[in-house]
Amino acid sequence: MMASKAALAPAVGSTSLWTWPIEITNYDRRSRLTATEQRVLTQDLPLAVANERTIGAMLGRLSRLDRLLAPIDDALAAVDGTHLYDDRVRLMLLQYCAVRNQSFWAWDATAWHIVLGTTQAAFFAAHVPKPHAGGERHALIAVAYLLRCFNDIPDLGEVKRVALAEKIFGKERLAGIRANVKSGV
Repeated sequence: MMASKAALAPAVGSTSLWTWPIEITNYDRRSRLTATEQRVLTQDLPLAVANERTIGAMLGRLSRLDRLLAPIDDALAAVDGTHLYDDRVRLMLLQYCAVRNQSFWAWDATAWHIVLGTTQAAFFAAHVPKPHAGGERHALIAVAYLLRCFNDIPDLGEVKRVALAEKIFGKERLAGIRANVKSGV
């Protein structure tokens, strides 16, 4: 999956000001799914989950979901991390688009609480296939935040806030800020 033009180039260097890496106005943010998206999400996706062994293979069987995947891909590209959970994040968001019969742009706080989990246990219970180690949750929260879909992090209960901030703002940038604070700058 490739990042689109809606993703802005991140500022380089730990002391530069952070700029929002995603320009959400460049996306088609309609809440309603198209007939094709509905078919792919309600018919093709469950078949892929039932028949494929890997998340990548499941996603590989899906087509015509660019409107939904482009912003997710751009947000994932902006997340600072290993990208180990990118495919799982894509799958989780697509599955819940199918459940809600609407794009993630239209979800209210209640829907996001279910998808992101107000506890780690609730997060695990909400997703099939089950998350592996829970690292998916931080990546998913970062994507929701970067797409300006959800920002009430305290409502999510126990979240490793420093790890989440590193994903969103960058490890190098946060290390630079911490160093400046320690040195009194």
